[in-house]
Amino acid sequence: MVEGDYGTPTQEYYTVQNSFNQTFVDTVCATGGLNPTRYLVVQSFNTNIDHAIDFAVIPEDTVQNRLFMEVHFYDPYNFTLNANSGITQWGSGATDPSKTESWAHESYVNSQFNRMKTHFVNNGVGLILGEYGVISRPNVWDHGQYRVYWNEYVTQSSVNHQMVPVYWDNGYAGDGGMALFDRNNGNWLYPDLINAIVNVQ
Repeated sequence: MVEGDYGTPTQEYYTVQNSFNQTFVDTVCATGGLNPTRYLVVQSFNTNIDHAIDFAVIPEDTVQNRLFMEVHFYDPYNFTLNANSGITQWGSGATDPSKTESWAHESYVNSQFNRMKTHFVNNGVGLILGEYGVISRPNVWDHGQYRVYWNEYVTQSSVNHQMVPVYWDNGYAGDGGMALFDRNNGNWLYPDLINAIVNVQ
């Protein structure tokens, strides 16, 4: 992709991405040994759910049921990643409409993940939610509770829709960071958030 171009991909963009995926599968499977039966992960264009459904072509593999499609999830952007945004609340428990997006709440999460399950899992392709999370905003007094709830809800919904959730811990614990652990000593930085993620059923 052209750097910074996050819109609907051109035919060139998704054709190249699909070609990368097929070349990757072909290359691994051609190396012999047990590699032809190895589990392999490919990505949609820009790891975007909509682009996965609209444009991804599942590579041909040497065996069935060994492929995973990976996507990421950071909706709504103004809540999850935009440190300059006034959007600091999320979900059904939000109390201030001026601090809440009008879209991408619980029903949206379920809808997006259900589309992925229908399109991929139901056709024999596993799913990995390879990145998701919300930046820390310690100077916003009520942001933490919505951050925990978003992560808990997204994790639970991903599991419900047979996706493997992989939280994005970027190692940075400061304002705007997404670290869960202190990498120098292993201490938990956000116990409530960690428990919310790991205790889903």
